[in-house]
Amino acid sequence: MEVISRREIIDIVTDAFTETEKIGMEARHKCCQSIYKGFTSSSKLIADSALSGAVTKLEEAIRRGPYLGRKLSEAQPAVMTEQSF
Repeated sequence: MEVISRREIIDIVTDAFTETEKIGMEARHKCCQSIYKGFTSSSKLIADSALSGAVTKLEEAIRRGPYLGRKLSEAQPAVMTEQSF
């Protein structure tokens, strides 16, 4: 209950850019799963509508998986075109 009620902890755990190593990504994902499991097992927490935003972030982080946390972005060209005079 203490962990889910702290917005800062949820933000850190669900942030996909905090970890770059494989072990860290897996640990972050397992933390999200554990927090979500603890949340769903408590009927008192499920009834609290103030925590719905945190639960949504946890569900999204779990769905993305440990390695797919970063959103795929389009390749950006690194070469500028020559300007004509």
